[in-house]
Amino acid sequence: MDIITVKDLTKKYGKDDFEIHAVDHMNLQIDKREIVAITGTSGSGKSTLLHLLGGVIEPTSGDVILDGEKLYELKDEERSAIRRRKIGFVFQSYNLIPILTAEENIISPILLDKKKPDPEYIDELFDMLGMEKWRNHLPNQLSGGQQQRVAIGRALANRPRLILADEPTGNLDHTQAMEIMKILIQSAKKYQQTLVIVTHDMDLAKMCQRIISIQDGKILSDVTNESTLLLDK
Repeated sequence: MDIITVKDLTKKYGKDDFEIHAVDHMNLQIDKREIVAITGTSGSGKSTLLHLLGGVIEPTSGDVILDGEKLYELKDEERSAIRRRKIGFVFQSYNLIPILTAEENIISPILLDKKKPDPEYIDELFDMLGMEKWRNHLPNQLSGGQQQRVAIGRALANRPRLILADEPTGNLDHTQAMEIMKILIQSAKKYQQTLVIVTHDMDLAKMCQRIISIQDGKILSDVTNESTLLLDK
């Protein structure tokens, strides 16, 4: 059963001779609990597509149906509530709040949603992230890989059904990138989430169950990955 359905989705920038189709009349379905990589060259439209899937930017036309709701027929506040409660975002820039500890950064979305953190779940997240020893450290006391682990924890704080990751390993070396990717996949499997990751790194893409390649805003290929690199199901 699908969690995301994209119908005739288009995002245009500019006009007339300078008009660019970042996403060009795209149709796509992503199933629940699927682990999907979106690949493509710089400027292919992959990050724009991810932002449209998450309700971050408005399409020019078409729609995204997330878990049965048409995102772009909702009011802004309704779409914001869906982003907070159903979607976890991970970006290349960690975007941590510098004056908050690792733990405070992770629980911030819960507090923003006016809820109380579940201490047992937060402990579980720190254990999965391998960050227990650093939960009281500030971002500037952490390495880049550690900061991205905290950013992942923050994305998972509200137990989202969908994780959207936009080049989450772009600032990391290969070893750290592989570790971060393994954490994202481990989380998706443990919490039965759908994971969609934008990456230009084919080593990371090959760890996913499905690889969608896009070019000029259109799907170039969409293949199921049978690679043995895929982590244990």
